[in-house]
Amino acid sequence: YSQAKKSRKPQILSDYVRKHHNFRRFIAPFTYQWLKLGEIKTNLPDEEAFSTYYAKNFEDAYRVEAELFVEKLFKENRPIKELVTADYQIVNSDLDDFYKGVGWAKLRGRDQAPIVSEMDFAVKKVNDANRGGILGMGAFLTTTGNGVDPLPLRRAAWISENILDSPLPTPPDVDVELFEAGHNVKSLRERLAVHAENPACNSCHKRIDSLAIIMDRFDTIGGDNNHYSRDPVKINGEKIKDFVELKQYLAKYEKATARAFSKRLIEYMYGRETGVQDESKLDAILAECEPDGYRVGDLYTAVLRQYFL
Repeated sequence: YSQAKKSRKPQILSDYVRKHHNFRRFIAPFTYQWLKLGEIKTNLPDEEAFSTYYAKNFEDAYRVEAELFVEKLFKENRPIKELVTADYQIVNSDLDDFYKGVGWAKLRGRDQAPIVSEMDFAVKKVNDANRGGILGMGAFLTTTGNGVDPLPLRRAAWISENILDSPLPTPPDVDVELFEAGHNVKSLRERLAVHAENPACNSCHKRIDSLAIIMDRFDTIGGDNNHYSRDPVKINGEKIKDFVELKQYLAKYEKATARAFSKRLIEYMYGRETGVQDESKLDAILAECEPDGYRVGDLYTAVLRQYFL
């Protein structure tokens, strides 16, 4: 730190910290806070419907997968768009099978759940374009469920805030069940259309409903949702027919993603929410990192320059 400050070269400190063997002590709580992994404990998956989750100890496996992925982004200075477009996964054999759709049958024996070891995880090329990146990852998909059903609106809201850098206002105090009364609604698309008729809800629904419809393809622990409707949607006038096309669409917003990710970094490192006072520094961070495609390690270096050196 002293050397970096004296020479005004934050890269010295950034390289030292990111390559240090204890850097995981930064990654683990940052990932926990960013993905809100504590929500899983609040809404544990139903033991009867999702017994595989317990039999394979996916709670620990998902956490390790997310941490290793985020650590790789930092240590290898990967482009921020890999949050969405990564063509690799860091998985153990149980997660690899699960993501490939192997062994999804209900399993018993929670008491015999395996101990998850980081040594069993390896980087693998994805065979299914729906996987790879945060949005197809079990940790993200489970924390945005309620333990029984997926909550696609929660997933869409997270994407809006953390990928598109467009956080939503606090939802109005509306009883949506009462609002649905008298309407013959069955599918998610129909229910969202009814909610959007309410003037208090319309502005947000216009922004996230299409995202939610696509994100409904995963169940509450990240497997396939058998009730998913495969009808295409439109986002900003662009036709999106499936999750793979949604990822391709979101990848175009790498600057917004870099800005949102930088905010999460600042909030974690400074222990406060970002606000108007941070806008000029955020602009400087993005300008510094734009030439090389907003790489995660570079974003970290730029945050150090603006806030710590």
